[in-house]
Amino acid sequence: MDEVPEEVGFDFFTSKLHKDDYDNVMDNMRDHLKGKRESYEVEYRIRTKDGSYKWYYDRGKVTKTDDNDKPLLLSGIVFDVSKNKEIENELKIANSQLHDLLIHDDLTKVYNRRYLYSKLENIINEQKPHFSIILFDIDNFKLVNDKHGHVVGDNVLVEITKTCLKAIGEEGLLFRWGGEEFIVLLPDSILNKAISMAEKIRINIAKCPLESCGQVTASFGVSSFKEGENINSIIKRVDSLMFKAKESGRNCVKF
Repeated sequence: MDEVPEEVGFDFFTSKLHKDDYDNVMDNMRDHLKGKRESYEVEYRIRTKDGSYKWYYDRGKVTKTDDNDKPLLLSGIVFDVSKNKEIENELKIANSQLHDLLIHDDLTKVYNRRYLYSKLENIINEQKPHFSIILFDIDNFKLVNDKHGHVVGDNVLVEITKTCLKAIGEEGLLFRWGGEEFIVLLPDSILNKAISMAEKIRINIAKCPLESCGQVTASFGVSSFKEGENINSIIKRVDSLMFKAKESGRNCVKF
């Protein structure tokens, strides 16, 4: 208490406000003093003596005015809510991690089937949906597992996804459909562009250096969304095209 001046001026408080909270606190106070808010209510950070910050919840109200209704006195109470904010932040981090787990494949870390359906549903519900899908399957992947073991097989899947992500760049999203099958979603992409992308991925996979098992290839199906269809119909069509690629000798693109 001996460090508090006899008259606590405006600057004693505002000089310790966190810069990111300053404008919000000042706007909130001004709005209340002008009668736009019933009370002054805000959360902010204050710098302590050791330079760290604590969170406070502050609520007050004008309790005395002059004859012209101009505020003379504002009374209120301040609570230290630092612990609450710490718990809140931990919950945000935990929720973010949980959300990350829900939409990503455990092994390859690319998006999973659940998130693909969610993404496609959102796109199809748009006024004029337009997108293309690439479905590819690694050829003879069972032989890789049988000959080299599942650990090598898993490493191959991880390396293939890295190769695919580099080829796609910012143009699309990669999903693990299941096993050794993957889907590339290309929003706002016409069929010809999607075919070119599939060829690019196909070539890059065939060139991917895999010391553990040698070269692998993949077979591709490509299709664009048709007005009036649903998620299952376009996936069924692109799946059929991928199997045609398999029947045609593998390591090719059908559309």
